Amino acid sequence: MAALLDATNGPPQSLVGTRIRDDNDFRGTIRYVGPVATSTKDPNATWYGVEWDDNTRGKHDGAVEKDAKEIRYFTCPAGAGSFVKPKKVDRGSSLVEALRQKYVGLDAPVEAPLGVETNEADSRDFLKGSTEQTKRNGEEITRGTFEHKAYTKRGNTKAIQFCGELNVRKEQQLDDGVVDRVVLRCAGVSRLGSLDATATEHLASLTILDLQCNLLAAWTDVGDIVKACPNLTSLDVSGNRLHLSSEEDLAPLKNLKSLAANGVGLKSWEEILMIGRAAPSLEVLHVGKNAGACSGRCEVGDAFPSLRLLDVACTDLKDATPFAALPKLDELHAAENPLLANITGCVFSQLTALGCAGCGFANWGDVDALALSCPRLTRLRFGRDNAVTSALGASEARALLVARLATVRLLNGAEVSRRERTEAEKRYIRIAKAKIEQGGSEQDHPRLKELIEQHGEPMSKLASSNQGGPLGANLVTLTLRCMCAEQCTKEPVRKKFPGSTKISMLKRISTRVFGVDASEITLYFVPEEGCAPTYLDDDDAQLSYFGVPDGATVDVADKVAFEE
Repeated sequence: MAALLDATNGPPQSLVGTRIRDDNDFRGTIRYVGPVATSTKDPNATWYGVEWDDNTRGKHDGAVEKDAKEIRYFTCPAGAGSFVKPKKVDRGSSLVEALRQKYVGLDAPVEAPLGVETNEADSRDFLKGSTEQTKRNGEEITRGTFEHKAYTKRGNTKAIQFCGELNVRKEQQLDDGVVDRVVLRCAGVSRLGSLDATATEHLASLTILDLQCNLLAAWTDVGDIVKACPNLTSLDVSGNRLHLSSEEDLAPLKNLKSLAANGVGLKSWEEILMIGRAAPSLEVLHVGKNAGACSGRCEVGDAFPSLRLLDVACTDLKDATPFAALPKLDELHAAENPLLANITGCVFSQLTALGCAGCGFANWGDVDALALSCPRLTRLRFGRDNAVTSALGASEARALLVARLATVRLLNGAEVSRRERTEAEKRYIRIAKAKIEQGGSEQDHPRLKELIEQHGEPMSKLASSNQGGPLGANLVTLTLRCMCAEQCTKEPVRKKFPGSTKISMLKRISTRVFGVDASEITLYFVPEEGCAPTYLDDDDAQLSYFGVPDGATVDVADKVAFEE
């Protein structure tokens, strides 16, 4: 093993901890400033040892090797570290400077490509694609080199209306006092900056400030900005790596109602509680993508008395039940927490929206528990990346979720109509009855009795009772009808199949009968007149699983037609 030398015991460097970015907008933190042993041209040259936010941007873990010895300058994850020359990176600018650069006066030079014309006549010529030559700031330019239309995925065109840079500026004049919300994403903001009377007046008018993915390095920097914006109620600092030394750093946040701090380096639930205690008026809090921040017990105590929305996505959350103590919690985002297996043993009395895609829900019992724990749940993002629905077809998974959760009105971003709910619940009855007939337990279907009382027994059984014999008792007569474009003239075929026939087998039979490619078709049937189709979208499932009734017509259609 190479010998290890420690170069981290030198004098403190004022730039260590400073955030920087390169020309490609990769952001990182300076961990070391000084010479590097492997620098051959100038051994005394100053380098920045940088830990990049993106672990693929660097080359090492803060150490270099020379003469079979490892020399460590700083420590970071493998692949996140590199040494760069100071002139190759940008340490950012102040908020005041960034505001002046973005919200310029009407008399400032036009900066749009080819310029947006300063009068209506010139604008009309520009939109018509005029190619006449003109001058701006002494340089020759050609109008009309941009198309004023966009092409859609299907090859059609959509007209583009050019608003004009000057027209936009009229709506963004800080001096008019009408700009109350500012968005400065990826603008290199690293500090507040020096305030004059004009800047103080501008910041006093702000109520919403978005500083995502800038170069802020500490909560004290955030506090300085908030103190300069006395009317600020909503702040987004997501993507800044912020050092938190004590709860006092957060004191300036006391009047905020909305704070987004996704991926800022919060290390524990205690640090999140510090935010809650410092900002008791918070109604919206986003602290997602802070790895490990919620890995422990997340007791809320008397923090967050006004919180309506809490985002703890991708924080290694294991148990969400403590959040039920939040008196006004209406919306919980807990996605991408694979160790969160269920939400049971508590009641979220006010919760109407839940995001749990990518969580560790293991079976339908965990889904049924949501109905008990969240009696007012109307919006749910469940996703497909979980053990419950990952093996199911999209339509089947959605139908079963809709049927099992009676209160949900918006599922995975799509509205659940009254008709869809009715059809999903009827489909669920058929599937549940088939499973019970095959030896399943009624206890696995807590809504089944209620739904049968509401919709009645399935109109058709899988088989009639007078067919005689074990095999005959499980046969269903189906009509296969080809709807594929090139084979739609072929006559339908009527055959008998065991209820245990897999969908993959039915596709192979369709291939032999109609000459279609099994991988390019989809099968479906209409359970009752007026109902939406039920798609047989799981090749490993049996006919009985989908509740395909005796006498049904199964349509064979082109898969591409349905994907479009």
